Amino acid sequence: MAHKIYTFGDMKARTQHLINENDYFVWLLTADEMMFSWKGLPEEIDQYRIEDFLNITTGFVYQEIDGKRYVAPYTPRCGELDMYGYGTEISAITLNGIALTGTVGKDIAVCYNNTARGCQWDLVTDADIFADIDRSTKINVLFARIAPILQYSNDGQKNALKDAIQHIINGELDTVFSDNLFDVFGDKDNGIQKIDITEPEKAQYIQYLSRLYDNRLQRHFARRGLTIKTTDKQAQASTDEVHGMDAVAWFYPLSKLKARKEGAEMINKIYGTNISVEFSDLWQQEYDAYKLRTLQKDADAEQETKGVENNVEMVETGNDTAGDSDTDVGS
Repeated sequence: MAHKIYTFGDMKARTQHLINENDYFVWLLTADEMMFSWKGLPEEIDQYRIEDFLNITTGFVYQEIDGKRYVAPYTPRCGELDMYGYGTEISAITLNGIALTGTVGKDIAVCYNNTARGCQWDLVTDADIFADIDRSTKINVLFARIAPILQYSNDGQKNALKDAIQHIINGELDTVFSDNLFDVFGDKDNGIQKIDITEPEKAQYIQYLSRLYDNRLQRHFARRGLTIKTTDKQAQASTDEVHGMDAVAWFYPLSKLKARKEGAEMINKIYGTNISVEFSDLWQQEYDAYKLRTLQKDADAEQETKGVENNVEMVETGNDTAGDSDTDVGS
């Protein structure tokens, strides 16, 4: 008996959605993994795994025991509370079951994902929305291309129609060129009766869904300081409009960077390591470009202000060139 290949189309709709949603989650998480570059980490510590802990579980816990270094996903702090209501103790479990316990900042270090000490929930919510958009797109594609319901009166006509449809699906051009394919229907003037349920207007819904996908993608990465260019009408926006949200977009990546730097400093202070973290090359280039745009915008604004002030001063002192010119012409 031949082994049946289990394909995506064989899965139930719910399973298809879950697989697609998980695929988006991994894709978005991978992008966040690439945001920062860690240096000085012990070779047994993988920077991408600690980024997973940071984004998914709020942070990671670091401790050295008997000369070995361990990291674990973040867990809520416990013990006596500090002035902000955070526990001064923490107990975490590594993925291979080793317990890490200690006083934060003394014999165990904690690194957070951001200054708000929260995990990255938009990885889950955006993955769900992207999967929903895909599902809606698939439904509209099916209704945009569904074939009319054809009516036949005998098995010969049925088989001829099925063969023609299968040829079309297979992309065989003989379906187009065959002049005797429907001879079985007899008098061609009678034609083929059909009930047309094709809905070509569904194609415009696909365009709307595509734009919604682009907008959601732009929103997701704008939160991370990146500008995603698309081919819709928004691509015609002016430079000021495109970069007008720069300050809003960059505060969150800077918050994440600050939290990571504080975590690295805690590890270094306790264990004498030399761990550091910065933006990766891509994010650093984008951040440098943002700072250049900001400096240029400030310089332009300052120049414009000086121009206005000079014009006002000329009017007040009677040195308005335009006015003198008008007086000469009048005389």
